[in-house]
Amino acid sequence: MKKFKATGASMLFSSTNWKGLLLLPGKSGGTVYWRVVGTRADKTIAVSIPFSMSASPPESAKNPNLSSTSRSTLSELTWENACNVKFKVWFGNDPNFTKKTTLNFNAKNPLDNAGVFLTTLTSRQWETIRKLVGDKSGETLYWHIECWDGLGRYSKTDAMNFKLTD
Repeated sequence: MKKFKATGASMLFSSTNWKGLLLLPGKSGGTVYWRVVGTRADKTIAVSIPFSMSASPPESAKNPNLSSTSRSTLSELTWENACNVKFKVWFGNDPNFTKKTTLNFNAKNPLDNAGVFLTTLTSRQWETIRKLVGDKSGETLYWHIECWDGLGRYSKTDAMNFKLTD
């Protein structure tokens, strides 16, 4: 339960208070209920009916894409960030990520670049990913993206895969 004190007929929430409200149902989202308790001029208490609002759960990255799966070309990673600000991209040699490597990225402002995250892998990053399957053309690599929004709420994409090409 959270209590807020207001004077007058309306209240403007600070970003800290708003974040606190959105986290009330937990990091997976849910319903927030509230009511208004006021003091009349004659000092009697008035209590409103309960109200509710839905706090949406965090969304995972949308439309993840690797621009190239060629051993000889650096790939660009792109996705719609869905208001997330922190990302961990996992690459693995099998669907269980038995052998894996992870890359960490941040978006200072999730609305930059029309809400699309874009980064070009470095040659070292791409080499490390390819080594998970012995840098062999035709081998399948798996990947997924973990995301955290500005409230620290977590989501992740389903696992995806691609074949390494020449």
